[in-house]
Amino acid sequence: TLQRQRYDVVINLYDELGAMIAGLIAPQRIIGRVLKNMRESEIFGSAAKTYYDIMSTMPLRMHAQTSFADRAMQVLSDVAIDPEPYYGTAPEVFLSANDEIQADSFLREHQLDPRTCILGMQAGAMLNRKRMWPADNFVQVAMRIQNEFDIRIILFGSADEREYIENHISSCIRENSVVAAGRLSLLGTAALLKRITVLLTNDTGPMHIAAAVKTPVVALFGQEGTIPNEARPFG
Repeated sequence: TLQRQRYDVVINLYDELGAMIAGLIAPQRIIGRVLKNMRESEIFGSAAKTYYDIMSTMPLRMHAQTSFADRAMQVLSDVAIDPEPYYGTAPEVFLSANDEIQADSFLREHQLDPRTCILGMQAGAMLNRKRMWPADNFVQVAMRIQNEFDIRIILFGSADEREYIENHISSCIRENSVVAAGRLSLLGTAALLKRITVLLTNDTGPMHIAAAVKTPVVALFGQEGTIPNEARPFG
């Protein structure tokens, strides 16, 4: 169906799957990620242009000094936009009054004061175990911090992660932890992240959202997951 649309250009900032789909659409030109070898290039069109090599080896990627976001910015120059003013610019999340009210209501419901120390934990990563720090490690961190400091803990996550968080983390932590997974909208979650002291997180979306609302982040990257320099928060 997409091939029938006869697209001139496809801009792909996604991964190998995006590159494959872009190739199957068969536009005259692909900007961004494309597949690497010549056989694939012939299938997907010789006009395809590679800005970075999605098939690069892990050792090379481990020493990369730029993030996916930095490299994706290069695409701007190919669509006649000067990317230079945007390099190093932190993203922003624009919250409405309703988003702020949603977060404040959650805090009041659980008797949490944003002026006190609140640790956020994002223990899920779309339940991709390769990108997830073991649940027991989150529990150990939480218990040690609770033993040494007067601190409350909010457990973030999606609705799909709620059962995992409740069964493997919340049930093992003392009473001063609250499960927020699946309780707020996306922007309501962003507003709540803005109100905590620090977020301990796997490599996942809330890591980037917390950074965008200027909350300090301690990010954890799995051995088989993404590479810190590539997937770190932008800005």
